[in-house]
Amino acid sequence: MKRILVIEDETPVLANILEMLRFEQFEVVGADNGFLGIQLARELLPDLIICDIMMPGMDGYEVLQELRRDLDTVTIPFIFLTARGAREDMRKGMDLGADDYITKPYVASELLVAVKTRLERREVVERQRLRVLSHRLFEIQEAERRDVVQRLQSDVVELLTGLKVILEMSKRLSENSLRNRLDDVKALAEEMIYRVNELSSELRPASLDDLGLLPALWQYFKRYTEQTQIQVIFKHAGLEQRFLPEIETAAFRIVQEALDNVARHAHIQQVDVQLWVDIDALSIQVEDQGQGFHVESAINSATSTGLNGMHERAILLGGQFTVTSELQAGTQVIARLPLEKRVGPSIPDRHSSALPRHAVSQATLPDVSPPEKYSAQHGAAAIQIVLADSHDLIRGGLRSLLETEAQFLVVGDAATAQEALDLTKRFYPQVLIIDLNMGWNIVAQVADCCPTTHILMLSMHTDEAYIQEGFRQGATGYALKESSGDDMIHAVREVAAGRRYLSRSLSERAINHYLNAPEDTQLGEHGVLTSREIEILKLIVQGSKNAEIASQFSISRRTVETHRANLMRKLGLRTQADLVRYALQRGIVDLKP
Repeated sequence: MKRILVIEDETPVLANILEMLRFEQFEVVGADNGFLGIQLARELLPDLIICDIMMPGMDGYEVLQELRRDLDTVTIPFIFLTARGAREDMRKGMDLGADDYITKPYVASELLVAVKTRLERREVVERQRLRVLSHRLFEIQEAERRDVVQRLQSDVVELLTGLKVILEMSKRLSENSLRNRLDDVKALAEEMIYRVNELSSELRPASLDDLGLLPALWQYFKRYTEQTQIQVIFKHAGLEQRFLPEIETAAFRIVQEALDNVARHAHIQQVDVQLWVDIDALSIQVEDQGQGFHVESAINSATSTGLNGMHERAILLGGQFTVTSELQAGTQVIARLPLEKRVGPSIPDRHSSALPRHAVSQATLPDVSPPEKYSAQHGAAAIQIVLADSHDLIRGGLRSLLETEAQFLVVGDAATAQEALDLTKRFYPQVLIIDLNMGWNIVAQVADCCPTTHILMLSMHTDEAYIQEGFRQGATGYALKESSGDDMIHAVREVAAGRRYLSRSLSERAINHYLNAPEDTQLGEHGVLTSREIEILKLIVQGSKNAEIASQFSISRRTVETHRANLMRKLGLRTQADLVRYALQRGIVDLKP
């Protein structure tokens, strides 16, 4: 059933139109003023809007202008219904984007024909829009594939080729020359690791799956500022929990695409990003004071896939998405993603250690002597170690390195999380060295069942969020896989002694992070409102008109109207009286003399 929104300030006229459309089997909704009409249009996304022009507060022209700046409502067919039949009035409505213009008095059949014609036309336009969007998305997908292939060829394949050449030449070198060549091999390997990590982070940050939305956003904002020199002012509330994967992915991509647009078009030095959780939704707001653009023109341009992509991500989850923008005044992107189902605060693993038995390697554990016999053979001070990494090459290299130390004794190595847990329960080693990719759960399980075993986590990740989560789960140390042999031996000694350990490069980074830590980014009492919206709310409560507010902030009257509509929508209010009541109850303004 098609849904039609009717905006008409004369109650008898509104009732007659609603009754006529309802009789024709349309679902109808009425609004008696422009502000309420805009709010209902954004909430309900009707298939068609019929709107009177002459209305107090906000007339029909202003309603149309506001809805045409909103990505969700810009394509909704719009019919003006008015007694103003002058040619210049009709021309003004059409110039603003109206689809039809019906003058009063009218006959019912005239209005019904206009409604059915516009609905049929919308279906045709929507099918065409979907075809164009599909074509654009395919083009972008192919462009991304070409970019990945080119980067793999230029970054990874070239480095591997260089590595192969060095290894081939090494066969003919003396021992001293070979030692120098090994340094070249290490440098090439480190460069390749860096480039692959950069590529994978751009495609999809691992922290989004491993740690959740908040750490992934922090990591992205840091990279974004380094690459664009645009500072991200980030405020949030309620993001410490995990959400469903599709919610986290959509939220991250919406923020990412919005900031990509800022970097390309806004020409600014700062952008504001807010995310907060209310009762049933995750809300996202990205706002800049940049150059702005015409929303309707941008949607129909060949480069509008960013806007359409954000819109589709929100709509597919049953959410809402709006974009408001004005030339030389900036842009505001708002998305609301419903949270009908939530995942609890626990951190899920990308590679769970609680593996089902059929997924565990069936390799039989070696028949080794009890730990006390090892201690007798290697001295009472021997540090017993279990190694756990899914890569045979890495385990073998670590074992060879550790066995050069007389005080170290590797009592077993594991290729899976379950094997690591079994070996730890069997030998109670002083140290378990385990790859982070085996999952967070294994750390917590070992800490519970073998409290005397100290855990040293090995990782490729340098992001602070991984380090914090590792220590929170019960690890004693956190070392990078790229650490030198001396650093790795030192790490084992420190962890075996029960002392916290962090790789040297990470320690320096942690100190810098502490010294340069940003201010508290939690949203405050009125955190869902921007500072500009709070200022405008104060002026509204004090009785200032739109023109007066626009003059004070050097912005257009339309921008003030947009802020007013956003205030009502974000706070769930319907009238200006509700706005005044909200501001007084929360102490935003005080009207006492």
